[in-house]
Amino acid sequence: MLILDLEQQRSKAGSQLNSLRDPMARLPREIQSHIFLDVEPSLHRALTDPDNNPLVLLRVCRLWRVIALSTPRLWTDLSMISLPRSANYTLLCREWMERARPHHLSLTLEGSLVLDYSVQTLMTQYEDRIQSLTLKLDDSLNSRLSRMIRLQVDALFPALQALKIMPQDCGDMHLHTIDDLLDVLRAAPYISHCMIYNMLFREETEHWEEFPLLTIASLEQFELQDPLRFMSLQVTRSSAAILRYLTLPALKHITLTDFDITHDELVAFFSRSSAPLRSLDISMQTIWDDLHVDQLLRLMPSLTALHLYAVYNSNSRFQAFVDILGTELVVLPDLRVLRLSADSDHSTPIDYEGLIRMLNIRRTSCATRLECFELYFATDFAPLGFDLPLLSSGVKSALQQLVTDGLEVHVIHVDDERKNLLD
Repeated sequence: MLILDLEQQRSKAGSQLNSLRDPMARLPREIQSHIFLDVEPSLHRALTDPDNNPLVLLRVCRLWRVIALSTPRLWTDLSMISLPRSANYTLLCREWMERARPHHLSLTLEGSLVLDYSVQTLMTQYEDRIQSLTLKLDDSLNSRLSRMIRLQVDALFPALQALKIMPQDCGDMHLHTIDDLLDVLRAAPYISHCMIYNMLFREETEHWEEFPLLTIASLEQFELQDPLRFMSLQVTRSSAAILRYLTLPALKHITLTDFDITHDELVAFFSRSSAPLRSLDISMQTIWDDLHVDQLLRLMPSLTALHLYAVYNSNSRFQAFVDILGTELVVLPDLRVLRLSADSDHSTPIDYEGLIRMLNIRRTSCATRLECFELYFATDFAPLGFDLPLLSSGVKSALQQLVTDGLEVHVIHVDDERKNLLD
């Protein structure tokens, strides 16, 4: 007992001595916590990486341990990866989440971990504090995919605002039915941001059964796939068909490829949603022809930013869109930012004369002036001998005149994204 008392006295004396030598110890606790939070982005959140997550701070010294444990925001993010785990793994996760109280949690689940009973228990226990959830799924488990996406947790997530669903690796995740995705959206009634990347469907979408429309009144940002990736890989499948079953009245930004949805279905989605859409990123494959462009764009009167992707070797062209914007000033009257991405100006011909005429009209004849235009050549599938897109001197001069008049203009090629071809 005497030895124990002496050891405690020595430890206390050592701490007092360190506080005199260590400038960190003399700072107010609030500032100490802010310093830890400033280095937080450089730390991983995986329990499988104990040398590079907040746990490493607990091993430095007693003072650092006290600071870390009294800084709840340091523990709000946690990544759980499907790897061999010790018996106390669940206990560590629970302790981690408890340290974050009273703040909300951001969780990442990878691989087969979503089928782990202990993880399901944690998800149920903390469902009212999970604000952000990322699911990186293992395609080898797709036979149980519906249950996996739903985490086998029959509960709502009332605090969930951000949801990301994607494959664990760089490939595609193949779903069996649209209900796999609808289930997880039903469990998040107050979600505001949803990303679904590289989730394709095994069945032809026209054979799907009908489901009741799902209205999500809070969803403002919806990202379906990565159009630039689809341009590069020449993929012709996507998860856009989920829009058949959704009504999103608060939608402000949407990113999608249109391969698995018809023009009529897309028009129906925008019509019933009647959303205050501000930004649209979309590839042009099945719907962007002369007959459809005008009808679709008139459903987006509040749009301020538009990014169009032309897919390689398709029938999609920018011309119908450029013609309408240059003649129908009531279409997209608030447009400020326009970006056109093509695979090359060989397979996606561009009428530069019509394009420049439209840009001039949008700068001079609209109440809301166009502020930024970007032409991006995304891939290089052009025939042998065709390299960088070459702008004629006349086109280059006309675009430079627009810059002089106040329009921000960028012409960029994927080989050198830092170089503006106008320079």
